[in-house]
Amino acid sequence: MVILTIAIPSYNRPNELLRTLNSIKIKNDGLIEVLIIDDCSPLQNEITRVISKVNHLKTIIKYIPLKNNIGFDENALNLVQNASGKYILFLTDDDIVNSEYLENLV
Repeated sequence: MVILTIAIPSYNRPNELLRTLNSIKIKNDGLIEVLIIDDCSPLQNEITRVISKVNHLKTIIKYIPLKNNIGFDENALNLVQNASGKYILFLTDDDIVNSEYLENLV
């Protein structure tokens, strides 16, 4: 059962997203999922490649690339609607996460 969804709206920042994802260090015990929705950014192909590089999260990442840009507010609503967790932690695609914080949060 997923307790926490880490919800990340993404747009045009593949390098920053990679840094954010690399900062998420958690045990893959099924309690956390990482949900990323890319809002049809021009760099969507690069973002897709970034997500494929993050091996330590591969089993818990859910990635949804949008075909049309819907804006930040609608993208945030999409994140909520697609989240499996009981709780949602919103991050932006340029945040750095303290792994101890995540462990304590769960």
